[in-house]
Amino acid sequence: VVWSRRGQILSSNPSASRTLRVSEVELRALTPDQLEQWRFIDAEGNPMPKSGLPWIAAIETGKPQESVICGMQLPDMSSTLWLSLSAVPHFKPGDAEPDMVACLFTEVTKLQRDALMFAQSQTLNTVGAWQLDFETQTLLCSAQVHSILDVPMSTPLTRERLLGHFHGHDLDRFRHALTNLQEGGFDQFEAMMTTSIGRKRRVRVRIRPLQSGANVNGIFGTMKDITTESH
Repeated sequence: VVWSRRGQILSSNPSASRTLRVSEVELRALTPDQLEQWRFIDAEGNPMPKSGLPWIAAIETGKPQESVICGMQLPDMSSTLWLSLSAVPHFKPGDAEPDMVACLFTEVTKLQRDALMFAQSQTLNTVGAWQLDFETQTLLCSAQVHSILDVPMSTPLTRERLLGHFHGHDLDRFRHALTNLQEGGFDQFEAMMTTSIGRKRRVRVRIRPLQSGANVNGIFGTMKDITTESH
């Protein structure tokens, strides 16, 4: 995407349009007020100031910006789009300040989500972490969750496969919690489950919504084996 010094999008290529899910005509037609609705977060999930955006930093400093991880939240997107962005300023002959900047980016959404989930699970020691994306219905699980379920890391887990380890009232409780969290909030409960090799375990499940602005686009959850604590 090529930006002018005044913050207007001058052009984009087909790859950029596919990634952003916006055509080049629509991108070029965006008004300053519409661009103000774009929200950006850094790799830690914190709001990014305008000065931290690669294309703006390149315009203001006149220096290239390389491989900046940035989460992009557009009004029509239900989930955060993670990008690795680089920006290269362009100078007219004889000018000391750039007149425009070319912003190049690669989508790294899955890699960033994996990294965030791993970081959160590492801080939880023996607690397993999992994340469900509503748009793609993709379920990402840490190694500890696989261990609790007695499922090899090489075996992908799905929403229904995870729920399949629970039965009766405990299964209803889990499904109810997942449905309710689509409206926001927080939930936790204890339940009995059966692992893939038939072992009975009691687990403590905690879940919270993942939000992009006002939209809930997924769920982050933790699971801890409390079988020995229950005796």
